[in-house]
Amino acid sequence: MKQTFIKNELKQRQLQEIFQSPLIILSQLNCTDAQTEIKILQELKPYKVESCKVYATFLKKFFKESNELTHIHPLSNNLITIFYLKFPKSLEDTLTFINYLKNNKKVLILSASLFSNQISLSTLEFIPKLMNPVLNKRKLEKSLLMVRSLHKISTFSTFLKQTKAVKTGE
Repeated sequence: MKQTFIKNELKQRQLQEIFQSPLIILSQLNCTDAQTEIKILQELKPYKVESCKVYATFLKKFFKESNELTHIHPLSNNLITIFYLKFPKSLEDTLTFINYLKNNKKVLILSASLFSNQISLSTLEFIPKLMNPVLNKRKLEKSLLMVRSLHKISTFSTFLKQTKAVKTGE
């Protein structure tokens, strides 16, 4: 009984930590899913939801011309930025994008379905290392914990609903 309580407490703390961390979520969604998801997210006030379609065809041009992702405001607890990425099956473009993001010090973790096929958990766990190779063991474990937690949550609205329930004690 006590162990179950402790596990539940830890899970709630993990969700709170995930939510409080600056977070960019990248997702590959079709238009219908994206619109539905945005609508649900916008109903979950006070969360501000932004969306931006990023297509692989202009990624290289984008990286050459832009020093900053202009559509990302300073990240805060109530801002979730969602990208709809349509990457080709090119690992090079994907890594370019990840390497670009890791230079933004406000980004702590990246949870992504970057490819048209399912991304494996081992690949997902590798992403924090790409983003911040100087993470110490404790921080890396925390990042991986976030990645695992986000990987298990099917939609952003589910994630926010769970987080909201944790914050309000529902």
